[in-house]
Amino acid sequence: MTASVIKSGISKINVLTDVGSGLFPGTREDIFIQTRAVKGGDGSYSVDILQTNANGGNIKVIGERVDGKIIFNNNADNDLKRFNNDKLIYKTSKDQITSIKDPELIKDQKPNQSEGDGTNEDSTNSGLPNRPPTDNSRKKYGNLCYPVTLRRGNQDRLKITILDRDLSNSKRLSGKRAPAKSIGSVVLPVPGNLRDDNKVDFKNATLNPLEVAAAEVATAALLNPSSTGSEVKSLFDRVVSEKGDLKGLTAALFTGRAINRTANELLARSQGRVVNPNLELLFNGPTLRPFNFQFRLSPRDRGESIEIRKIIRMFKQSSAVKSAASTFFLRAPNTYKLQFFEGSSTFSSDHAFLPKIKECALLGFGVNYTPDGTFMSYENSSMVSYDITFAFQEIDPIINEDYSLLDSNSDNSIGF
Repeated sequence: MTASVIKSGISKINVLTDVGSGLFPGTREDIFIQTRAVKGGDGSYSVDILQTNANGGNIKVIGERVDGKIIFNNNADNDLKRFNNDKLIYKTSKDQITSIKDPELIKDQKPNQSEGDGTNEDSTNSGLPNRPPTDNSRKKYGNLCYPVTLRRGNQDRLKITILDRDLSNSKRLSGKRAPAKSIGSVVLPVPGNLRDDNKVDFKNATLNPLEVAAAEVATAALLNPSSTGSEVKSLFDRVVSEKGDLKGLTAALFTGRAINRTANELLARSQGRVVNPNLELLFNGPTLRPFNFQFRLSPRDRGESIEIRKIIRMFKQSSAVKSAASTFFLRAPNTYKLQFFEGSSTFSSDHAFLPKIKECALLGFGVNYTPDGTFMSYENSSMVSYDITFAFQEIDPIINEDYSLLDSNSDNSIGF
């Protein structure tokens, strides 16, 4: 060291075991580490990493803590320089600094959150530091338009509004959402290949006679517990009685289980028939509609190229997940409101001949910067054309009553 030493302090010895296990699983090695804090005559501080033997002898300086990392010197062998050992030594040194009791030596040497784990990796990968509690997500994007002449024309258009809402409330569990506010929008021409697909989910279901009988008993037990005994006795009587088919079905079922065959296989072979499955298509629930759009954006002047750049940036950023105060969590991206308007409506009423769309999430946003297969740009470096694709999906299903609330069943619009 070039500066004279005013004061120094040294920690206790710690042993690191199995340092060589990463490359040589069968080996075992003990390395003894100390940390020394030094205050120089020029007011500077330094922290040295020392390697010793078990008795504290043969001391050599193998590295230094600098800006949250271990910088090894030529005294450190290759095992010490390996990544896993680097972390082990860093964490050991971190603890050793606090064991040096002199406050003057350690006041500027205490490890902080920004130091991470002593490697070149981001500290968020190895610990759980908290981010500042402030919300740094973007809150305003502006109101954009492509082509820019669409603002003044009478062409039908699609308006996409970016929504922002506070999702951190307990009422969300009951299906209620806080009101959303607009933080930006873009107006685009109505896209080609525009379509919607209103679907509900049905699935095949079966219920054979034995299952029907068991269900009757279970239903009776729930609705009228006092009759459970008589219901079970009735079912048993139907099974053991020579009359009816339950006896044959029950016998085939248990026989099949014994020989690893189904009841239907045995019945088909022995009697040429199978159990009636009572197959029926049953309602299983609603679905969420997807909407996929594609646009080609070709700027005709410098101003329009900047407008396109802002549009692409707006959808890239607003569809990205947001960080939270803790690295344990991530927050949901913004959502979107999609509306079709007639060219003469000045955004006062929705298009009566195009579908209404509920609030959507943007599942995917793609940009093709060379849609013609060749790189071409203008003098300001803007691409000659961009192809952008949207993959939206509604966040709520369509129900029958939505149409009634829309226009009181006056059929003044196509609806959802």
